[in-house]
Amino acid sequence: MKSLISNKNQSLLIVGSFPKKLIFGGIQQSCELIINSHFFSNIKLIQFDSSQISNPPPTFIIRFFLAFFRLIRFVFKIFTHKPKVTLIFCSDGLSALEKGIMVLISKISGAQPLIFPRAGNLIYQIEKFPFFKRIIKYLFAEAIFLAQGENWKLFASQKLDISEKRIKVLHNWTATEKLLLIGENRKNESQSDVVSFLFVGWLEKEKGV
Repeated sequence: MKSLISNKNQSLLIVGSFPKKLIFGGIQQSCELIINSHFFSNIKLIQFDSSQISNPPPTFIIRFFLAFFRLIRFVFKIFTHKPKVTLIFCSDGLSALEKGIMVLISKISGAQPLIFPRAGNLIYQIEKFPFFKRIIKYLFAEAIFLAQGENWKLFASQKLDISEKRIKVLHNWTATEKLLLIGENRKNESQSDVVSFLFVGWLEKEKGV
């Protein structure tokens, strides 16, 4: 990502989760790590919040109008700051459509768009709904596709017909060294043959529960 920005006078516009309220999620954690990382210390980082106003999300009509006004603000932001690169996190459904339009706006403005889908349900939607698939293929066509792993890479290549040259695999960086050390230092004294798993997150179909 940093290789696309050659000097400190250039900027990166991040479309992600920068909520003012206490609404947390995986994208919010990823955005926070980027902002606090020394890796981007010489680059101007521009934050653009696209998180929901509530959790669970509001009704479709409210989300539609919020997305419409976000797109207006996005146009203003991108033509005001003129970033060289836009990093656009997206979920599924309406979020993918909204962020796809942002990809087109970025390209028109001269910024290189990076699209980073973070919802596995997007794969299911594209496989199930051919019309939705055609729209997403068109909207994502001008972006560099950031994949969380090999399955996402295959999805982008085979389902969205994105060239492998424009697919970059970025494994989950939210598993920081501090968090990994918790597992390394843990002493498991249990003698039980029963393995227990802890799931943290929304108990909903979209999470794969």
